This record gives sequence, C-alpha cells and structure tokens, in this order.
Amino acid sequence: MHANLDNNHDPLLKYQWYKNENEPGHLIPGATHEVETFYPTEETWYYVVVTHMMDYSYQMCNGVDSFKVGVRDIPQVTVTGFMSDNYTLC
Repeated sequence: MHANLDNNHDPLLKYQWYKNENEPGHLIPGATHEVETFYPTEETWYYVVVTHMMDYSYQMCNGVDSFKVGVRDIPQVTVTGFMSDNYTLC
C-alpha cells in the first residue's frame, strides 16, 4: 500500500496504518511508513492516517484515507476427457 501525497518527502510527516477501522484497537503495529506491504486473506479495509508533526494537535494537520482490498480464490482448472484420467492444472 502506498500513501500518495503531494509532499511525500517531508520529514515531519508521520504515518499510521489501520486494519478494518480507524480506531486504536485496529492499529497495525509497526506500520508507520509511507509504503507498507500487507497480505490479507479476506476482504479488508485499510486506513492510513497521515499527521504533520509541526502541529499534531491541530485537526487540519491530520489526513485520513481508506480503501478496500478484495481477495479472490485461486481457480482450480481440471481437464477432462484428456486420455483416460482427469488432470488438475493448478
């Protein structure tokens, strides 16, 4: 996942990622970078909160965005009628 901002390289930006809700109990520990990699096994909402540390108590210095990641099963393909047996390809 990538938090894309106009000024990504500002050293005063702080990132925190959350899973399914933007609440303290859903914080993803250690997910504090602009770019993070997650491996969901089910449909999941991700939230990123970006705070500018110049004045983190001022509400306008916080930005939040969210997006949903869907997960689909890997299809299983079976060939029938090929020789005398069924063959599973993947």
